[in-house]
Amino acid sequence: MVTPLMPIDSGATGTADFNNQSMSPVERNLMTDYLAWFACVDACWLDRAKILRDIRGRRLYREQWPSFDAFCRRELEMGKSNVDRLLQCAEIADDLATIVAAPKRENHVRPLLKLDDPSKRRVAYKNAVDLAAKTGKPFTGTLVAGAVRDLRPPALESPPPTVVRTKADLLTRITRNIARGLERLEENELQRLGTVLENCKNTWLKEHVKPNSTSTAASMT
Repeated sequence: MVTPLMPIDSGATGTADFNNQSMSPVERNLMTDYLAWFACVDACWLDRAKILRDIRGRRLYREQWPSFDAFCRRELEMGKSNVDRLLQCAEIADDLATIVAAPKRENHVRPLLKLDDPSKRRVAYKNAVDLAAKTGKPFTGTLVAGAVRDLRPPALESPPPTVVRTKADLLTRITRNIARGLERLEENELQRLGTVLENCKNTWLKEHVKPNSTSTAASMT
């Protein structure tokens, strides 16, 4: 692993001026070493995260790129969300190192991002490690995700929304459905349907309307 120049918060004489756009030869050499190590296939994901943190903290990108995000996107071909997630996972891994060995893969840590409480993260990861040891299963991010689910409160299912429909709404829907059905009928079928409906109307009038109820009968025609 490449040795950093010096702690970023150091106040010692000779500390680089990170606000100056021009970099010193030492900084340029450090950046060259960092990029070479970052591209190495054998580089650990934690090493890559530490390199990114140091580049961002020292602004070692400042001579060629306007921002850290631009440097990651164009030089490293990493989007902002991927970089942010990598750095967050590295911070969690640093905390986990107090109780277990450092996680070998980033995806072993990624499920812990769903937990805000660091103590719950440690418990979930330790439970996943213990489960793998107990069952003989390989340690995977899936085991960690399962341990995370066990610690998260169950999501409350919201009841389906209540739809209140008036009689006018129902009549509109019925009319629309009838119209769609009528569009599929042939002309002779429409004629037969008209005859059936006329007979139904006449039958209903005979059974429910008295002879002197002319107003009701007229309303049905």
